[in-house]
Amino acid sequence: MQTSLEPLEKLYLPSRWSQRYPPDTIVEKHVEFAQTESDKTRQTIPSMLNLSYGPLEKEKIDIFGTDLDNDAPIFVFVHGGYWQEESLKRDTYHFLATPLYKNGIKSIFVGYELCPKVSLPEIVKEIEVATKKCVEYAKENKSKGVHLVGYSAGSHLVAALYTNIAKNLSNEERNFIKTVILIAGVYNLELIPETSINGVLNLSKTDAVALSPLKQSLVGEISSTMCVVSAENDSPEFRKQSKEFHDKLEHAGVDSSAIVVPKVDHFDIVELLYSENFQLTKSILDLIKNK
Repeated sequence: MQTSLEPLEKLYLPSRWSQRYPPDTIVEKHVEFAQTESDKTRQTIPSMLNLSYGPLEKEKIDIFGTDLDNDAPIFVFVHGGYWQEESLKRDTYHFLATPLYKNGIKSIFVGYELCPKVSLPEIVKEIEVATKKCVEYAKENKSKGVHLVGYSAGSHLVAALYTNIAKNLSNEERNFIKTVILIAGVYNLELIPETSINGVLNLSKTDAVALSPLKQSLVGEISSTMCVVSAENDSPEFRKQSKEFHDKLEHAGVDSSAIVVPKVDHFDIVELLYSENFQLTKSILDLIKNK
């Protein structure tokens, strides 16, 4: 039994595909890098931290660039961690605010409770509520627009907002989001119940299909520009699902582009966003500035 599961397990573990570090150290190295850079960001960029959008401990957002013009565009980031990893949270990724701030862009980092404290359907609802709050903040400040970015499992949560998985976001709120950028995401959860990842998720096969953006219908009238990004050295399953989700969007008439970033893995594709010289950083800045 174990032998037959091993190849499948590996496909859903991005740490197994990096060419930079062994699987047992890459997440630790990722967190170490991100925390060091995020500490610098918190010391240099004006912010408002720990703003609650709900009653639970992790239902908070952090806003960076609070001294920028009210109408500044807003980058909203939803982190990953397979909906369960305690070491990956909203403040891990504060470093992303640095190049954005230099370019006159505010950033908001969204936290959410993790499994098994809450279920995955409840996490989707949290992201809906947080998105509503971010859109409300943007409207109050007459922002030039919201740009919603998901990374890894965060890309799944953002993609879900554009399918019938998310029931509580209005078309008006959804379409206030000018750009959606999905980085190194997973969009089909159907086989996750057959892996160790499901230990605390506790998804049935039926649950997994119902929570898969690739398996569910897109909402109508998507006006947001979509960009689906994958890493050359990520799991081939993640790369395949990125292509399939882009194809699904394009087939539905959504303005979607697909980017495969060369020579990066699941982890440094987001780490390198601290640099304005990284090609993906340039692409994201161009998308935001041109909207």
